[in-house]
Amino acid sequence: MNIKVLILPDGDDPDSFSRKHSAQEFKAYIEEHQTDFIEFKTRLLIENEKDPIKRSEAISSIVRSISVIPNQIVRDTYLTTCAHRLQVSEQTLLNVMNNYIRRDIEEKEKEREREQRSQDATTPVEEETPSASLIPIGLHTVGEQVTEVERLMIQNIIRHGEEVIYENVETEEGDTVNLTLAQYVAYDLGQDGLTFHDELYNRILAECVEHCGEPGFKAATYFTQHPDIEVSQLASKMIVNRYQLGKRFENQEREGGLRQRILHLVLNFRMDIIVARLKDIKKALSQPGIEREQIMQLMTEYKETQELRDALAKQLGRDVVG
Repeated sequence: MNIKVLILPDGDDPDSFSRKHSAQEFKAYIEEHQTDFIEFKTRLLIENEKDPIKRSEAISSIVRSISVIPNQIVRDTYLTTCAHRLQVSEQTLLNVMNNYIRRDIEEKEKEREREQRSQDATTPVEEETPSASLIPIGLHTVGEQVTEVERLMIQNIIRHGEEVIYENVETEEGDTVNLTLAQYVAYDLGQDGLTFHDELYNRILAECVEHCGEPGFKAATYFTQHPDIEVSQLASKMIVNRYQLGKRFENQEREGGLRQRILHLVLNFRMDIIVARLKDIKKALSQPGIEREQIMQLMTEYKETQELRDALAKQLGRDVVG
């Protein structure tokens, strides 16, 4: 609902006020004096309030009201207006609002988990046998869960996405360009139509590539201050090291170390996809009633996928166990 507040003259309630005026006058009064709820609350709590503590509590209450508005554009508009009117940094208000939104999301997630646990405790488990015909053929699947490799990749994109890892790369047109970490990942995965499982990861990668050419762009700053609460929440988690070393123990990044790390992660990402595909093919081959033509097709793909796995293992320096 788009809530508005109407203050009536002293001594009047809606009934008494409407009896003193015609319908047209009453409608005109509403149009002229109705006030947006956030505007009303701001005026009510802040006007003539000089005490810093009470003023800060009032501002927090106003931002809390803004945080429950579902439309992001409307929220941002209110926040900008309040920042100017209250003479408070818009970034400060944004941080406070994001904290409220995060808290609400976490509470809802906990509630969903509680409901799910309760439901799981009362629902009998039925095992489903996948149909061979429903398993896609190709290297674009790796199960439904985000892998640890993907998390590390998006963490590096958020932390270092704008950093150049290749200089003077020649394009098909004969020009030379510098390639950032995010651009390299997008290019490499794009060659085979590969994507992350989490659509949020794909959005972050796409936005990072889009903004890499902008002067002064820093991926970590951009994503931690992102207006989309899901993005800023994820980025905030990704940029914080779980364990902090003392300064004398901190490892210095070797020259080219970032490039080697992301190259290794991309190869591991491909390996995960290939290993998962081999498992899918085995499951498909074990299904009863599978037709001979499909068996031959799956066996051919299995052999080709094994060859890809072996080639990747050599690049990664792994031993392959049959």
